[in-house]
Amino acid sequence: MHITYDCSYGSLILGVGSEYSILMMERYFEEKDAGMDSVDAIYQAVSTTGTALIASGATTVFGFSAL
Repeated sequence: MHITYDCSYGSLILGVGSEYSILMMERYFEEKDAGMDSVDAIYQAVSTTGTALIASGATTVFGFSAL
């Protein structure tokens, strides 16, 4: 059972982490295309999308903790 949980959590971390990084990257590129420089685009992406990703990640953690 212990090995099964480790594999499940590893897959979950890779899947969720990949999805969240793609969302953050896309937001960064949107801001860059809108004319912001790199530092401002990163700040804007983190301040807007970062909040939603933290909330989404928290609900995922709590949801899988219930299993």
